[in-house]
Amino acid sequence: MNPKNLPAGSFQFQVHGARPGPASAPDAACAVLAGTPPESLVAFSPELPGKPVRLFGLPASCPDRPRPRTAHLRRHIVLALMLAGLLGFVGISLGWFEIAIHRLLISAAGESPARLGLEHYRVGIDALPLADLGKNLSGLTYSPERNSLFTVVNRPAQIAELTLDGRLKRIIPVRGVSDLEGITHMRGDEFFIVDERTQQLILVEIGESRSEIDARNRPRLGLAFDLTGNRGLEGISWDQTGKRLFVVKEKRPLRLFELSGLATTLDEGWLDMQIGEWLPYGSLVWPLRDLSSLTYHEDSGNMLVLSDESRLVVELGPQRRPSGLLVLRRGWHGLKADVPQAEGIAVGPGGEIFVVSEPNLFYRFDPPRTPGIKTTHPSETGER
Repeated sequence: MNPKNLPAGSFQFQVHGARPGPASAPDAACAVLAGTPPESLVAFSPELPGKPVRLFGLPASCPDRPRPRTAHLRRHIVLALMLAGLLGFVGISLGWFEIAIHRLLISAAGESPARLGLEHYRVGIDALPLADLGKNLSGLTYSPERNSLFTVVNRPAQIAELTLDGRLKRIIPVRGVSDLEGITHMRGDEFFIVDERTQQLILVEIGESRSEIDARNRPRLGLAFDLTGNRGLEGISWDQTGKRLFVVKEKRPLRLFELSGLATTLDEGWLDMQIGEWLPYGSLVWPLRDLSSLTYHEDSGNMLVLSDESRLVVELGPQRRPSGLLVLRRGWHGLKADVPQAEGIAVGPGGEIFVVSEPNLFYRFDPPRTPGIKTTHPSETGER
C-alpha cells in the first residue's frame, strides 16, 4: 500500500526485532529513506486492527531527506577510489613512485665514500640543440685521448665528435649497420659500436683524419639474447681498468651483461671470454621502466645506468646497489623542462655528467664544488 492512501492519524510501525512506536505513514516511509529496508517495515492502524500494512513507495518530501548510511559509504568509497586512481596516474606520470623507491633503496644501502653525490649536481648546459645531425641521437662516450665526446645517429648512420660544451667537431658516415644505437671508447682510436637490430658489437677505428667508416668487415661479437625487434642491445660501456665490456638490453626483459676476456682475444688471439649478468635478473634496480644507456666510472668503480622512460640516472655501487639518483625532470637539478628522451650518458674528466637526448639535445650536469669532493676540469689543468 502506498503511504498516501493510508488513513490519516497515528500508526504503530515496527521494524523486525525492534520495539513498536508511533509514527505517521509518511514518517514511516521516511524511516525507509533513513536506511530501514522496506521489506522489514510494517505499520499497524487503529482502522485496520490486527492487520499489518506493508509500505510501498516513498512520500513526495521528507524532513531533510536523510540518505541511507550505506549510500553515503558507497559514495565515499567511490570518491576515495577515484582520488587514489588520480594520484596514482599523477604519481606515475611525474615519476614519484620510482623516485621514492630508489631513495628508499639508497637509504637502505647506506653512505658510500665512493659515491658521486648525484643529488648535488646542477645543470650547466640545459637542452643545447645539436644542429646538422641526422635523427635519433643515441649513445655517448668520452675519449681521454681526444678530450672529446662521441655520439651516434641511426638515420642516417653517423658518428659525431663533440666538444665538452656540446659544439660539433665533425660527422663521420657509417656503412654496414642497420640500427646504430650505442658507442664506447675502448683505447686509442678503437671504439665499440652497437647495432641494435642485429645485436652486434662491432669494433671500429676512428682516427683523427677518418672521414668514413665501413663496418662490414670489422671484428664483431653477436649477443642474440631475447630477440625482440627494436628492443635489443641499447647501451655499451668499456672498463679500461678491468678490461670488461658492459652492455644493456633496453627491455623485455631489462638486462645488463658483463663480457670479460675480450681484450685478450683481440690482442693475443687467445680465446677465454666470459659472458655473464652483471646485475642478476630481478635485481632491485629493475623498478626502472627501461634501460637506454650506461657508463662505467672507473675512478669510483660505480656504474651509472640511464632510463629514458623513467627519466632517471641511477648510480650503482660495486655491490650492485643504488647509491645515487639524478632526476631528469623539470625543476630537478635546475632543469627548466623534462629531458624528453635521454639516450646516452658519459662522465667527463672532472666528474661532469653528459647526457644526449632525442631530438638532438645536449646536457651537462656539473658536480658540487664543496670541500672534500675533488673534481678536476680541463680548464684547471690547462687543457681545452
